[in-house]
Amino acid sequence: MKLRFYILLLVLLINLLIGFTLRFGYEYQFSLAFYVFRILGISIVIMLMVKMLMSVKDSERSDRTKNLILTIITLGVVFSTLEIAFMFVPRTHGGDKTLASRVWYHYYWENNSWWYRDSEPDSIAASTRTKIAIMGDSFVAGHGIKRVEQRFSNILAQKLGDDFYVYNLARNGSSTEDEFKGLEEYPIKPDLLILCHLPNDIAFIPTVEPEGAEILSAYIVGGSYLLNYFVFKFEEAGRKIAHRLYGREEEQEFVEYLKSGEAVTYHLALFLDSVSLAEHEARLGQIADYCNEKNIKLGVVLFPEIWNETLNFSEEHVNLPLAKFFKARNVPSLDTYNLFKSLPEEERVVNFNDAHPSVASHKLIADSLLQKLHSWGFLEKE
Repeated sequence: MKLRFYILLLVLLINLLIGFTLRFGYEYQFSLAFYVFRILGISIVIMLMVKMLMSVKDSERSDRTKNLILTIITLGVVFSTLEIAFMFVPRTHGGDKTLASRVWYHYYWENNSWWYRDSEPDSIAASTRTKIAIMGDSFVAGHGIKRVEQRFSNILAQKLGDDFYVYNLARNGSSTEDEFKGLEEYPIKPDLLILCHLPNDIAFIPTVEPEGAEILSAYIVGGSYLLNYFVFKFEEAGRKIAHRLYGREEEQEFVEYLKSGEAVTYHLALFLDSVSLAEHEARLGQIADYCNEKNIKLGVVLFPEIWNETLNFSEEHVNLPLAKFFKARNVPSLDTYNLFKSLPEEERVVNFNDAHPSVASHKLIADSLLQKLHSWGFLEKE
């Protein structure tokens, strides 16, 4: 009877801990109270398991049953201890939706009041310098890069020196529309805008909702730092296939591109569709028109998808067509395909779960962009 009571109490506590983690563990802002309460909860679970062990030890059950329960409880205590330890282990993935990635963000990421990973805008300092804005999404913000000094925008600023005011207008997950809105709203207007384009700028990635048995596994894995870390670290499907689609009605045409092998991921499939591509080019053209209107020099950096599986495809179907598009508008561009191609895959990415540029990649980009700025004539004294 006592054993059943302990089991029911354990099940209740574990579910409360999972629910608590799902509710508060995925928030961006670090919460000391969250850690304290969660560690306290896990400690209570461990104490209950020890109580169960003592209860079974003094019972009249067979040695075989006692040994089985002892093994289960020992594994439970080890798991619980590791669960606490992994609350402090950071690791980035392709996005920022895992518990380990949120730990990483707590350690290494800080936004200014405009929600950019950059210092606060300084209009006084900017007024006496040539202002260069580097605009983009997570590639530019430095997802996976621990120190902002290692990002290509910061490296470029250091190389250019005190005559230039370089600032980073990049947010994770931004589309081209988001970037343009941010450019319009930001209090400092650039003399030179470097627009950084990544293939997923064409659209947000559709969210895949779990179904059936996946709901239970998502619930358990989502509420455990230990399971979350290793499931996402070694999930081969998540490594090889950027996005799984369930074939929603509005996506059927692009699912067919994937099934036929013509495209590799959903957003790359969009570049094979003339209507979607024309719509995207219109948004890019809006930024170019804005720069013309405001007398802002514009240059473009074209990023491919940098996994081996997607590198060549995104060069052929994204970067090369967009380079022609911008050339027709007299906008110079830097295609970074050869830079990434020059590095082995394991050196060009943050880690094998995260296809964001590594520190080595950022350095190559900074060096190449600096050369391009000179060859484009953008750094000539006026």
